[in-house]
Amino acid sequence: MSQNRKIRLGMARSSSKTREQELLKLSKRLEKDPFMVLPVCSPECEKDPFAKVRRHLERVRDAAGDEELLKKLSKKGDPLARAVAATILLHHAGKVPMLAVYRATWGEASYALRGKTPREKLVGVQNVDHPLWRIFAVMDIVKKRKVFLYSDRQHMVCTGRNPHPPKEFVEWNIKQIPFHLGRNGNVYHCKHLRPDDVRNGTVKGRPYLELRWESADCTLTLDEACAREENTLGLLSRYMAGPKVADDFHISVHYRPVCGIPDCSSCREDWTLPPSDLKAYRRSQMSDVAIIRKGRTVFEDLMRAEGKRVYLAAGVCYGSDLAAFINSMNPDAAERAALEKALEDHNASLIADSATPSKVLSLVWDMHGLAALEAVTGDPDLARELLEDRDPGDASISSILREAERRIRTRAILSSLPNYPPLPGDWEFANGVARSYRTGGKNEAMDFIQKHKDASMSLAWAFFLALDSARGKEWMFNEIQREHGAGVSDHAAALLEAEDARYHEALSGLMRAAGSSADIDPI
Repeated sequence: MSQNRKIRLGMARSSSKTREQELLKLSKRLEKDPFMVLPVCSPECEKDPFAKVRRHLERVRDAAGDEELLKKLSKKGDPLARAVAATILLHHAGKVPMLAVYRATWGEASYALRGKTPREKLVGVQNVDHPLWRIFAVMDIVKKRKVFLYSDRQHMVCTGRNPHPPKEFVEWNIKQIPFHLGRNGNVYHCKHLRPDDVRNGTVKGRPYLELRWESADCTLTLDEACAREENTLGLLSRYMAGPKVADDFHISVHYRPVCGIPDCSSCREDWTLPPSDLKAYRRSQMSDVAIIRKGRTVFEDLMRAEGKRVYLAAGVCYGSDLAAFINSMNPDAAERAALEKALEDHNASLIADSATPSKVLSLVWDMHGLAALEAVTGDPDLARELLEDRDPGDASISSILREAERRIRTRAILSSLPNYPPLPGDWEFANGVARSYRTGGKNEAMDFIQKHKDASMSLAWAFFLALDSARGKEWMFNEIQREHGAGVSDHAAALLEAEDARYHEALSGLMRAAGSSADIDPI
């Protein structure tokens, strides 16, 4: 076959009943028709390349009923005739005590070791119903005669030195690929590619692999989303044998982004994969997905090397139009401020797989994250604090921006409230609950109460009532605490809802109702 694949001979093992019966039935078939191991010659064959071995198989056919003569023919003469004679002897013996195993990267084949002939011949003869293994029986002849052989589920066909495969074989072979390709004329394509775009070279936004099977006059294409860790060229050529079969396929990777702005002339079209990558793929050393990604990388590296700023994300190119690039991501206010600052400071091309603010910012965050946060917060100290407080396990830039917005909002809310000197415990508790409610709503206020309620149990009950969250918490408080708290719950509710200008008045009113005699003024 066309690919150089590693093959190992396994240890002999006892034959299973099923495999034994298969081989015994096969030996009977070979006794009647030893020529079944040979390919069918198509009209393209000018001269039968298997004529010589046919004569030797005629001797085996004539000796099919003579066990002693078969034993002699299994030890001398043509290698393929020897393998056929040895296999027919299984029928005479009536059993197959031991099997050997031939292992390759695509699977393994069992065979009975008989006669004196190369193991490959025995593998091919005794697996003659398998479209891949049967080729082993005639591989040496194919190489010597430099002819082309195509093996499908039914039989092998030799086309002589004409490389054009039978139409039926082409259709069958493509169906063996382990992913579905649609068909339009002579173009086979994955679900993301339109055949007319493939023909016209107008596929945009998706890097894709194209295999042009020259002698079969057809093209196979699949994009990065459909590609797998398979090598389609290797899959197609495994049922074929002949001189340089893989060279019958033209390999190319294409990538042309969608233009996100009018009259964009930034994208390169005159690029190809390095010969070393094409060679590696041809040798099945690269998968479909690997060569497509390599093609996209080659294109993107060329774009970066152009010496001008180019913005490209998710297969859409915006040229050097930074505003259009940012607008395409629909950022909120914080994301927009961060993107504008970070990308202006970056002053270079930027190419991203995903067109989201978080993904784009992550590409430049190490260099420009601090400047981006300063643009969002307007405070260098807060920006630095946000970077230092970031959880190393949280890679989301969006979470940092949300935290920046929260702190800005919290700072704005708290700055509108009075500042106090150090407060007594019950004052400090009530002030803390009210500020938590203003910055984080009911949940944050409840958390504060739970953590600090020991400072004033009566006020804690009052705030639970004001927040309509007292049910089920009665057991935390004694009767006096609940009675006292219930008496000032209206004042607690008034503090939570007080306007900024009346905050101190509401706090002082709650404290007086709670029995505090302290007279405290804001700073």
